[in-house]
Amino acid sequence: MDLARVWLLLFLCNSPIYFLWGWVLFRHWANFWEAIVFWFKPEMWSMFEGEYWDDIYAEMKLALWFFAPVGLIQFEMWLLGL
Repeated sequence: MDLARVWLLLFLCNSPIYFLWGWVLFRHWANFWEAIVFWFKPEMWSMFEGEYWDDIYAEMKLALWFFAPVGLIQFEMWLLGL
């Protein structure tokens, strides 16, 4: 089995964990979409609107939501010896 298929299989098997992790970080869909908006909005714009630290915090949560599952898949592949 090639590596891409293993990644895809692990991603599909872990998808409930990703949704749970998203719920832990964001609590509501509105908070998730707000993080997406902050991701595209320049920090200077947020600073002038008085939302700089909200912007930084939302982008940090979005990065954690993305990179933690990637790390989980890497850990599982390490455990499997791949």
